Amino acid sequence: MSKYAQYAQKLDTAFKAAREKYMEVYDAVKAAEKRVEDAKNEKDEYFRGDAHPPGRMCDGPSQS
Repeated sequence: MSKYAQYAQKLDTAFKAAREKYMEVYDAVKAAEKRVEDAKNEKDEYFRGDAHPPGRMCDGPSQS
């Protein structure tokens, strides 16, 4: 194998490793963004009255 083929093989291996690491981090960022969006939606539902705080049972509509 020529020195250029060895260089190309090492370069290919390095790019594959970098791409794999990038995809791991990218997936983690996307998962975090989804958790933030879900939390925002949950907060919005809570303040609109569509949801109840965790651990609290719904008493039904108020009879005022």
